Amino acid sequence: MAKEVVIKSEKEKTTAVAIMAEGSWGAENVDAKDVLIPKILLMQPLSALVAKEEKAKVGDIVNSTRKSVLAVRGTGVEIIPISTYKTWVLFEKPEGGKEKFKAVVPHTPANEAWPLEEVVGKVTIKRDRCLNFFCMVVGDEQLPYLLSFRRTSMNTGKVLSTHFMLSREAKQPPAAKVFKLSSHKVDGEKGTYYVFDLEESRKTTNEELSSAYRWYKELQASTHKVDDSDLGEAETEAQAPVDVNANTRF
Repeated sequence: MAKEVVIKSEKEKTTAVAIMAEGSWGAENVDAKDVLIPKILLMQPLSALVAKEEKAKVGDIVNSTRKSVLAVRGTGVEIIPISTYKTWVLFEKPEGGKEKFKAVVPHTPANEAWPLEEVVGKVTIKRDRCLNFFCMVVGDEQLPYLLSFRRTSMNTGKVLSTHFMLSREAKQPPAAKVFKLSSHKVDGEKGTYYVFDLEESRKTTNEELSSAYRWYKELQASTHKVDDSDLGEAETEAQAPVDVNANTRF
């Protein structure tokens, strides 16, 4: 009886190996534009993963779709920047009501001079300039991530924007350098919050650069959907995917 179990186990193992050798069967009709790209999020005191789900702590850096911690507060995670684009993030606050997320709009020359805040009728419209960077997280290259900077983290985002400009002048891809992403606490007038920190870490390896280039080509080939769940669960207008290739000027 024991011998029969061993033979059956070995046969099943051999069959499984043969099946795996056939490749990614079943995934033929999925391409990059069907993928939901996760964001790299910085946890704040009122972040849902902190206040409601208790899956992270303030200052932690997390994956928005897996809801997993990439770096705990006081440490950091290495990222490889791939490409960049700009958007406006719009919020609306009706008179006597609460501020709600409205939409993400591509930043273009036509709307570059938009005011950051204005009142239309009885609704206050707030607009955040947002610097967005597709990047890879070192050690987790299966999917690219989106790292966005606005409001209190805007200056940190400009560090990456400067790197992109210098890379262009040097005729090198931005992905040639690895950066360490971390956070630090700020005690402001409205309370305590955390902001991103960013510093150049090292040169990318040939393998890392090859992976970054593969994702660069994928991202350039089509429009992608990014996980914007962090912006709120408010009712929003129908929103077309942002064409990340439409505007890369700073």
